Amino acid sequence: MLIGAGAMAVDVGQIYAERAELQNGADAGALAAAQLCASDSGCTQAGADGVAKGLADQNAKDGLSNVRSVDLSVAGQVTVSTSTIDGTTHAGFLSKMFASALSAPAVSVGAKATAKWGGPLLGPASLPIIFAPCQIDRNTGRQYLYIKDDPRAGTCKGDASTGHVTDLPGGFQFADPNPSGDCAAKVLPGPPGAGYIESKTGVSVPKPCKGKTLDDYLGKVVLLPVYSGVAGNGSDGKYIIEGFVAFLLEGFRFNGGIEGGATIPGGSSSRGIAGVFVDWVADPSLYSGGGYIEGGVTMPPELIK
Repeated sequence: MLIGAGAMAVDVGQIYAERAELQNGADAGALAAAQLCASDSGCTQAGADGVAKGLADQNAKDGLSNVRSVDLSVAGQVTVSTSTIDGTTHAGFLSKMFASALSAPAVSVGAKATAKWGGPLLGPASLPIIFAPCQIDRNTGRQYLYIKDDPRAGTCKGDASTGHVTDLPGGFQFADPNPSGDCAAKVLPGPPGAGYIESKTGVSVPKPCKGKTLDDYLGKVVLLPVYSGVAGNGSDGKYIIEGFVAFLLEGFRFNGGIEGGATIPGGSSSRGIAGVFVDWVADPSLYSGGGYIEGGVTMPPELIK
């Protein structure tokens, strides 16, 4: 009975501690491999194996762990599996001090982590519509983002230190669409950790977004740029990008009778979109060093499980 109690107290504690180290190693290894694969030069299987092994070992008290696999079979994802090493038997098993006296078999302890990188999994990368951070409600439930004649009391302008941003003179929060001809904004690299989108004058929908294009976006998650400042004016203006919002598009109403989905409240001149906030995608400082691509952005690596 005393040996059994010791097995419960000591061996099980050892197993839980080892499992925590292995999970930390798997998490760190998956993020490191994803960071490598998301870089401009990309990654090889050998390179991903190397960085995952290094981080897994650093998170083990004895500096040694077994990386069972580094799986790159799913595009934009890497899964790292780790396990214990027992030098007296074979990889993947943890010897037990007390339970071995009861002839209990060795126990295998392992962990797994998956990290992803790249663009959003659903919907287009972005629409050529830009919003100020004070317009975004991060709570769940439908909200309305206006680019013209918001019927609600109060405005989203003024002092940037309060989260309000001054509108671009001559602009109505439309971006100059991607030169490739699709309904998306081209994000250009600015200073390290920043980027900008060129503005489009007027309140008319950019030509690539007319027709059925916006209808096709209904019910999908789109990536919308959020700006923290402006420069210039009119067609020479720039919106300085603070980050991106993943937004489930449920309705829109623009000039020229272009509307669909959920009704946009307001007067006859109110223009905007309806939908649900999904996630604040990233701090722009994580996008420096080649993170910008035409049509949207490359999201930094993150653990998903």
